[in-house]
Amino acid sequence: MPMASKKLNPTTFWGVEGQGFMYGDKFVFNPETEEPILSIIDSGTTLVMIPYKSYEGLMMGIADKVRHDTTVSFVCTRDDKTKELGACYFNQTRCEDISDKLEPMRFIFGGIVYEIKI
Repeated sequence: MPMASKKLNPTTFWGVEGQGFMYGDKFVFNPETEEPILSIIDSGTTLVMIPYKSYEGLMMGIADKVRHDTTVSFVCTRDDKTKELGACYFNQTRCEDISDKLEPMRFIFGGIVYEIKI
């Protein structure tokens, strides 16, 4: 996968162009309408940082998927002042009880779609 251009990556971190992000088959970050963003891929950490728009789209996609399932408790917080989405989590819900109910995440780098199954 090609490295991000100097224009997108002036700090010269090991970065690539983030060209798109999908939850299931729905674009959260559409490469046809939005400019690429700098994406740093670090396999040595569990930290994941994504733009707020992508985070909100992902969490709302998950909420829509489990909204009517009474066996799943998905909780999201919002900032009282800004109303921005805060932390979201599954409350008293086991991973094995939801993994087959959620859609895969898809990231587009270098024109290639990489899928992460939940």
